[in-house]
Amino acid sequence: CAEALPSSPAGDPAAQRNLEALVEAADLVQRGELYQALVTLENSLEGNCRERAAAWIQEARHSLLAQQAARAAGARVRCLHKALQ
Repeated sequence: CAEALPSSPAGDPAAQRNLEALVEAADLVQRGELYQALVTLENSLEGNCRERAAAWIQEARHSLLAQQAARAAGARVRCLHKALQ
């Protein structure tokens, strides 16, 4: 997104909001909070920055869906195991 920013992001409110969202999302990812990072970016990014982040956002969504599916499958296996005892 840096190329899309003017020389002084402080003068562009949209650029400043994008930078703040990216910093917050990066911090959330570092703490393992992928869902919150995704929500932050989806709700905050705009313009060219949002377009450039679209692939990451889509990949994060898919990763979260895979995690959810794995948890659901694990729960199903535990239920079946209990039923067979």
